[in-house]
Parts: sequence; structure tokens; C-alpha cells
Amino acid sequence: MVLFQRARASLRRQGLTASVAKLHSIFLDHWHDFRYGLDTCSISELRDLTIRTGRVESGYIYRPVRLLALRKFFKSIAAELPSREVLVDIGSGKGRILLAAAELGFREARGIEFARELCEIAQRNCARYQAATGTSTVFHTLEGDAAQYAFRPDESVFVFCNPFAGDIMARVLANLATSLQTHPRRIMVIYYNPTCRTLVEQQSWLVPHREFIWCGHEFMAYVNRS
Repeated sequence: MVLFQRARASLRRQGLTASVAKLHSIFLDHWHDFRYGLDTCSISELRDLTIRTGRVESGYIYRPVRLLALRKFFKSIAAELPSREVLVDIGSGKGRILLAAAELGFREARGIEFARELCEIAQRNCARYQAATGTSTVFHTLEGDAAQYAFRPDESVFVFCNPFAGDIMARVLANLATSLQTHPRRIMVIYYNPTCRTLVEQQSWLVPHREFIWCGHEFMAYVNRS
């Protein structure tokens, strides 16, 4: 009944084409979880989670990116990725971005998550996906404060799915800039639902590269100045 009411409201608000695309993407999310025995779809409130590091007030609810939107974005930009060595998802939640990195053929996918339960779920999801698909991608999920993460020289693609407020985003970007000064390399920053877009675009070392919008899902890709 609830799903029917949501579908009817979507038809009124967005029209038939957009509503069908939305329902298709929701179905795909749940089918993907069912097929591989995953748990990535359900929303998690921070008040229900164990946070041992980082500022809880700067974090946001866990709400996963629609898989279909994610795949369409990555397909549009795949040829422009600086490398497919290591992808880092900052605020990785239950690991959906890490699994998408495996689909893209990244050698390694690393996630940073400050909620213990989400970190544990992501680890289980990655293990089940690896067992079911035989992917060669190596998964690592770290429970910790993103603002304290020490970026490594083999990391080249960084994903932010609107994980936290501007104060933490500023610190993470400053740490990334320091890493690039120490270990110069080509990178790409991918920002989904970019609520701190102004802050990101104030970084003199980052250049907007691509904007992608599909059915209300907005992605921004940035590259560093050469």
C-alpha cells in the first residue's frame, strides 16, 4: 500500500517517464541485494549507530546512491578515470560504491566509515559479493574519522556521496591536497549530491571536469590541476 501511494505521488510530481525510471532503479537496487545476499538498500539514522570517532553532528543519514544512476554516471566517465588502481569512498556506508568499483575493474576499493555498524555491514557485503562473483578487486573498509585519514600515493579516485557537512569536507580536502603535494599524481574527485559544491570549487587545485544529472541524481567530477 505504501509503495502504491509513493508511486502515485511520483506520477503526479514527476510524470510517467521519470516515475518509471525511478521505479526501475528502486527495483534494481533490491534485486541486486537479493541476488548477492547484500544489505545496501535500507536507510540508517546516525542516532541508531555507534560512533566512536569523528563529529556525529557533522555526519548525515545513510541513504545509498541508486545503483542505476551510479552505473550510468560511471559509464559516462569510465574512459576519463585517471587509473583503475585504487578507489576510495569517503563515508562509505554499507559499501555500495565499493561494489561498483569492482564492476569497473578497480584493483582495490577502500572505504572509510565512522559508524561501526555500517562498517561491519559493508565488510559482510563485500565478502559476500566477492564470494558470489569471484571479483579480483580487493576490498578494505576502515572504521574511523575521515578527517584523520592519511591518503596514500596509490589512491587516484575519491568518492564523496554527500557524507558530511562542510567543516569535515574542508579538512578532508586539505589532507588530500597535502597528499598530492607530497606524492604528485593525477586524481579525480567524484561528488554525489554536492551540497558543499561551492566549498569544493573554491579549492584552487581542483578543476570541474564533468557534471552528470539523471532523474534528479547529480554527480560532479573534478580533476586536479596539472
